[in-house]
Amino acid sequence: KGWTGNILAIVFLKSLLKTSCHKLFLRSHLLKASGCVERNIWRGMSIHLFNEADHAELYQKFRPTYGPELAEKIVKFVKEKKTPPLDQAVDIGCGSGQSTVILAPHFQHVIGIDVSQSQVATAAGQNKLSNVQYRVGSAEHIPVPDSSVDLVTCGTSAHWFDFPKFHREVDRVLKPHGCLAVYTYSQSSLSYKDANTTEELNRMFMEFDSGPIHDCWHERRWLAANKYRDLPMPYEDNIRDESMSIEMDYTLPGYIGYLSTWAIYREFCKRNPEDKGAILQDLQQSHLLKATGCVEKKIWRGMSIHLFNEADHAELYQKFRPTYGPELAEKIVTFVKEKKTPPLDQAVDIGCGSGQSTVILAPHFQHVIGIDVSQSQVATAAGQNKLSNVQYRVGSAEHIPVPDSSVDLVTCGTSAHWFDFPKFHREVDRVLKPHGCLAIYTYSINSLSYKDATEELNRIFHEFYYHGPIRDCWHEKRWHVDDGYHSIPMPYEDNVRDESMSIEMDCTLPGYIGYLSTWSAYREFCKRNPEDKGAILQDLQQRFYEAMRTTIPPEEVIIRASYPVVLLLARKPQKSSPLLHAVDVGCGSGQSSEILAPHFQHVLGMDVSEPQIAMATANNKHENVEYRVSPAESIPAPDGSVDLVMCLESVHWFELEKFHAEVDRVLVPGGCLAVAGTIDDIFPQEELTRIANQFRHEGPMRECYHEKLNQYLFTEYRTLPMPYDGTVRDESMSIKAEFTIPQYVSLVSTYSAYREYCRRNPEDNGAFLQNFQKSLYEATGSTKPVEEVTVEVSFPVFLLMVRKPQV
Repeated sequence: KGWTGNILAIVFLKSLLKTSCHKLFLRSHLLKASGCVERNIWRGMSIHLFNEADHAELYQKFRPTYGPELAEKIVKFVKEKKTPPLDQAVDIGCGSGQSTVILAPHFQHVIGIDVSQSQVATAAGQNKLSNVQYRVGSAEHIPVPDSSVDLVTCGTSAHWFDFPKFHREVDRVLKPHGCLAVYTYSQSSLSYKDANTTEELNRMFMEFDSGPIHDCWHERRWLAANKYRDLPMPYEDNIRDESMSIEMDYTLPGYIGYLSTWAIYREFCKRNPEDKGAILQDLQQSHLLKATGCVEKKIWRGMSIHLFNEADHAELYQKFRPTYGPELAEKIVTFVKEKKTPPLDQAVDIGCGSGQSTVILAPHFQHVIGIDVSQSQVATAAGQNKLSNVQYRVGSAEHIPVPDSSVDLVTCGTSAHWFDFPKFHREVDRVLKPHGCLAIYTYSINSLSYKDATEELNRIFHEFYYHGPIRDCWHEKRWHVDDGYHSIPMPYEDNVRDESMSIEMDCTLPGYIGYLSTWSAYREFCKRNPEDKGAILQDLQQRFYEAMRTTIPPEEVIIRASYPVVLLLARKPQKSSPLLHAVDVGCGSGQSSEILAPHFQHVLGMDVSEPQIAMATANNKHENVEYRVSPAESIPAPDGSVDLVMCLESVHWFELEKFHAEVDRVLVPGGCLAVAGTIDDIFPQEELTRIANQFRHEGPMRECYHEKLNQYLFTEYRTLPMPYDGTVRDESMSIKAEFTIPQYVSLVSTYSAYREYCRRNPEDNGAFLQNFQKSLYEATGSTKPVEEVTVEVSFPVFLLMVRKPQV
């Protein structure tokens, strides 16, 4: 009948309802990667070693990366005499940009500068931060105006500079009270399993460092070896900090890759072109590999046995899962700041895992709490945490362990699809301050690329994902991810969706297989098939490898995995609380369910008629509305999960005692039941109203009305029992619509009494309706064709609402 646009005064209903980044894992993969490496691999690699573009790529892949703890210390020093917002920072010797991006959350503009065009091109090609740019330049000629910079940084590069010229440039570009931060890492130490192996590895490393390459060190390198103690600083107000370290897990080839980026090794290769990588290959194969005692298949199969040990799984998660970067944090915080003025106080990261996504919030909030149901994950995160404003707690999405109205932001990364949405939304609304925000994000199914094998790799992957043995091992809630989180409900009307980001990861082939080993479906598969012991993933790796048609060993093959990111953002209103779940009982073809959609997080329309539900589903354009075939006496919703049960022109058909019991079961305390109906058709012309009422109530149809219509509907529900005391009645509304006369007659033909009349009088063949249409047409006095004559009709609405008691 077109309840659309009026829906029982929704306003009236509402009033009634009242890594850790300091510890990065560089392309790590399963221990299988410590197997033997063919001699010709390092020889092939050395051919391109001094190609600038290639060196930029090696730098990006293998060099240790500074994390947010460093940025936090630097910015804290700057803020001692600088008041936020901080305007501009310049990162000298930026390389491929890893250290530049950690400044982005703290400054309005960040410029990375390097003398290498290839490094700058690599950095710019990967840049996704709107406030970061890269330029070719030198420390002695910084390409920015005088007195324009709040901070100059130099990471692992200052020892190469001409200090007098560099200091003059720093003094030129810095504003008063601007700061210079110079930092580097010194000689590394290695560890592997037991103390004896660790000691032996470090002995071999020192032997290598003092071996043939020793004489190739540039004299300036000793400044770094001496931990910058002899490095001059241009101002008296300076401090030194040695409290940090970078902890990295490498594969054995990965660590050798890091050594290949050393300036001393590059100089050695220049002086000894015949070596072609043999010195590094010998270090790996003859010494380090023997010291670790790794055997390829033994390590792989041994790992699968422990795959479901919680502590082990937390470690695998940390090593292999894609990590969200500062671009994501920037988008989230920008949304928060639209209605929140810095400083931002507290953020809570739900489902934090081992903390990779928690730490990206640290630069933006005074306090960040990571929460996870897994004690092992929380222990891993806490054990690696070096940020003073970050802590971790065991807790769940449905029981967030923080006080009411204490949080500016709640985030959930790659975890929201597991939550109990009604309970989670209530907790979010409880802990968020007014105008606080919820950010839900995930990455979806990845794509792979490798030279000309890209198409075949993705075909193999899709076959494994959609049709392989793990297909039936996914939990039913996983479909939210496959659906791109379109089906994830959000608790507030002020919400946005962002699909502009992706995570790009270069990993070894065993490293990508390591990522697949963290999948919940793979873990479930292993539980069901303990005899597999990793064989299914070994076979998949072999198929990938054969498709690549390369002679490089799998542990040296670098493939790119691209993970599209979906970000959902919602803001809590200043005052009102969200209405979470509504059920529309007797929804018909769905018009009434759809008009609830803007006001509720989730709407379930249900009807006993399969054709009606099929039509409603086909026409549904709302992500938060779904339809199911079900009777009113069996509402398909959990206990205590629904805020509103609504029935329009249908409640009189129900078995009221059973229906009331179901309503009481599904409603939350304080939830409401709303029923409504209409029985009169009112025209502006009294004669048309008389004809319509005579047709419905005085003619042949009078005897065809079901007894329940007479008992309840025709009394305007005054005789309808309600399950709770305190029923509110409203008769202030009406639905107005304009029809052609044939359209109005078609509407009347849907009445149950007319359908019963036709069943009893099959010989009528529509004559009764034709006469009704003729009477209406003649009463209008129009000379237009009947199909062009329009009439306005009002349908007075009677609405009954009642609330379930709180106790």
